[in-house]
Amino acid sequence: MAALRAGTCVNVTFYLCHFIFIVESRSFVHTAPVFLTFLVYRCSVNSPIYFVIENTKGLTNPKCDAFAKRFKDGIATPLDQTIKNEVVSISVLALKQKGLQYYDANKLHERPHYMTQESMSQIKIKYAPRPVLNDISTCEPTAAEIGFNESEWLILKDQVLAEGSVNVRGNTVLTKGFSGQNMRKKREEGGQPCLTTSYMSETVAHSVTPLLNFLTLKASEKDYMPRGGGCFANELLTGNFYEAVAVAVTRGPDVVPHMDRENDWRDGFDIMGAITFSGSDGQGYFRIGVFGYTRKCVGDYLDWVVKKEQAGRISGADSDDKLIANTEPLVRPVRARGKWADLLHPNEKLTPIQWS
Repeated sequence: MAALRAGTCVNVTFYLCHFIFIVESRSFVHTAPVFLTFLVYRCSVNSPIYFVIENTKGLTNPKCDAFAKRFKDGIATPLDQTIKNEVVSISVLALKQKGLQYYDANKLHERPHYMTQESMSQIKIKYAPRPVLNDISTCEPTAAEIGFNESEWLILKDQVLAEGSVNVRGNTVLTKGFSGQNMRKKREEGGQPCLTTSYMSETVAHSVTPLLNFLTLKASEKDYMPRGGGCFANELLTGNFYEAVAVAVTRGPDVVPHMDRENDWRDGFDIMGAITFSGSDGQGYFRIGVFGYTRKCVGDYLDWVVKKEQAGRISGADSDDKLIANTEPLVRPVRARGKWADLLHPNEKLTPIQWS
């Protein structure tokens, strides 16, 4: 007890002094269980939660694939063995434990990221000698600024918990956005990204409208603009920048390390924006977030359309009957992250062009 009076547990010294004063006349045998319960509560509820991004040098696809496999198998870790030597620094953001917070980040398709309740000193020791950066863009908007009040957040939370499913990252989530699944079908069946609507009810999609508008506003402040004339983003929400949205509820402090492999990697579109609300209810702490992001499949498709034009073709998946044939095959791009080969007929010939 003498050591406790001296304040060796820095985070709880103030509370321990008052607690010890109250139980001074009782034996430690009786007070120990109460003390331990108090200590666990203090650490699990009031300790900071950090959003950590591992900044990499620029991962190759094989390294991303190796990490993704370990993530899928449930064994990916911070500073994972597959990318440990590629991490040059980390970016850390302290998440609010009550109220609203906005933040955005780039290149999450190749930068593992996660949430943890480890202390800042533990994080620094883990990543030493790599620098720890405080460079994640963030702000604390008011309910009036986003047009969404606390009661609406609580209703949205209950809707997500009722309709969503728990994913491997540790969230209960609903999503709506463009999928690349249709790109792997023959072009006569469509051939372009399609909007998935079965994972989020119309009620929830309508609820997140003001939140998507706010995320678009923040993206426009950094000169991000919808691509393709907004033909894809507008299908999600008219005037919107993002091509997909997710609503996630997290109960605990931890979200496991992962990469957003289907987020777009192209300059000017490699951004994820988030608006979160944190608080507590009858079951304890919760955080609900609305996340906007762009889609790699949309960028792949639009790139493919441009390449068709450069190759002397009329753009659009519906113009195959007007194909301008040549004897030389199309030269495949060096960094084709989309499956463009699946979009061409086996015997199709185009004017050869080189790009990287």
